[in-house]
Amino acid sequence: LDPEHPFVVSTAVSAAMTIGSAGLICALQPRLLRSQWASLSPPLDDAWRLFSRALSVAIMMLWTDTLATVLIDSVPQEQQQGPLYQRMLFSVALSLTAACSLVNVRVVGWRRRLLSDATKPAERALVHLALMTELTLGFVVGSFWT
Repeated sequence: LDPEHPFVVSTAVSAAMTIGSAGLICALQPRLLRSQWASLSPPLDDAWRLFSRALSVAIMMLWTDTLATVLIDSVPQEQQQGPLYQRMLFSVALSLTAACSLVNVRVVGWRRRLLSDATKPAERALVHLALMTELTLGFVVGSFWT
């Protein structure tokens, strides 16, 4: 990998971790919440929510760092001082907000449809995946504005 383009590495790592986390959630939740574990259901549900949230925050932080690498660190320091650079960041923030909002609206609709039919553990895992996607997009947009 080219050391002059760290955003390629950062994007690849973030994408791989996102896919890995989604796979982990989809693979583990149905196994952990099977009927044989029903007596442990409330504590197991709480532990699962904590684990899922921890993965979400880790993914959010990775994507925030990736965006910073792509948009800020790739610009030479002397070019980061002028008003044109500030306008470019504002424009990117607006575009990112609009794109993530559009995706989030679609994901919320998908999650609501899943929630109405979520009887199988695999369907509940997909609900968690949709929720993780919503939270990640919101966190990335919010972080970019700060």
